[in-house]
Amino acid sequence: MFCNYCRASNPDDAVYCSACGRTIRSSLKNKAAETQNVAKDLPFSSSEKLATAIPAIPSSVAKSSVEESSSWDLAKMGDQELEQLREAYQKLLVAIPSALQSEIEKRTRQDRVLEAKDSRVSENRTEGSPGLDSHPIPSTNLRQTSERPRVADESTEIVPERKGTSGWVILGIFLAVAFAMEASFLALRQTSNEEIVYHLTELVLYSALAGWGLLLAVSGRWLTLKRVLLIAGVFYVGGLSCFLLAFPRAPASDRYHRALLEFHSIGKQIGQIENREYHSPQDHIDALLQIEPLVKRWRQTMVEVQRASSDLRLSPPPTEAHEVQFHQMLSLLNEGISLKEQEVALAHAMQNLPPEQQQQFLDSRLMPLFQHERDLRNRALDLQRKD
Repeated sequence: MFCNYCRASNPDDAVYCSACGRTIRSSLKNKAAETQNVAKDLPFSSSEKLATAIPAIPSSVAKSSVEESSSWDLAKMGDQELEQLREAYQKLLVAIPSALQSEIEKRTRQDRVLEAKDSRVSENRTEGSPGLDSHPIPSTNLRQTSERPRVADESTEIVPERKGTSGWVILGIFLAVAFAMEASFLALRQTSNEEIVYHLTELVLYSALAGWGLLLAVSGRWLTLKRVLLIAGVFYVGGLSCFLLAFPRAPASDRYHRALLEFHSIGKQIGQIENREYHSPQDHIDALLQIEPLVKRWRQTMVEVQRASSDLRLSPPPTEAHEVQFHQMLSLLNEGISLKEQEVALAHAMQNLPPEQQQQFLDSRLMPLFQHERDLRNRALDLQRKD
């Protein structure tokens, strides 16, 4: 039994509480002892005689028990304690106090409401994810039952899963950054040499693939798009700095002389190819198609000469006449390269014509360009003699 004052658990035959020392229902215990003495004097042949021999419990005893129970804090009792208290009243043939009865009914209603909510939550989870058991699990513990719907509601919330950046997105970002790095380097170094561009393109592609492979190996949910862009920015700055340090820019005088030497070398190669006997339009076509890559290199070298000359600072500075003569020479060279480019383009067009029309095309379109080229060459030689 439980103490009426401190709710400590005591043996059923205890008179005093083992915790607080107060008397545990002394009047009821005395009445129960009297009932036992009367039962000893009666014969045990019939249970009905035993029942009639037990006198009714006076109203004063019931009233005292009700008064004692009113001092209990029923809201703090657990379901098991309330159930034991109700059984004790039933065994003693005492009317259950209204406060105790209302508390039990209140607990029962709350339990039903919570079970109904739990059932609805389980049905919703079953509809969203087939194969789960939709029946609620009954529980006798009121506090556990009150907490279970809250946990179930939290479990039904859809938490968005964070995913890392796709490998294809990382590859695209690194390729774009690599080509931007190459373009920045070429713009800063002011070069368009095909060999340099080829090797530089190959190098930046390998660097981009290496960075992509490294991030793909360590990728995970932490590798968001923002972090990938940040890493790509560090890759751009670091790679461009390494290129600028590994390939320093030569002085303007060295670049100017090297470009002039290459320009004259290409001109000699073109002259050797064109210095042949022409017997048919096809000979002109073959010669022009053979010098086509040299003409492209000639144009690039001419650009290098102009850039280097603009950065060149001569000491003492050249006179105005020398400046005018130099710019006239550059103008003639540019015009001669443009004529060569036109001749190569016409050679492609003449190659697609029938053989009977090629001679007429050569005489009407290519021969005037050849004549203009010879005039430019003569003018350039005159400028050289004046210099």
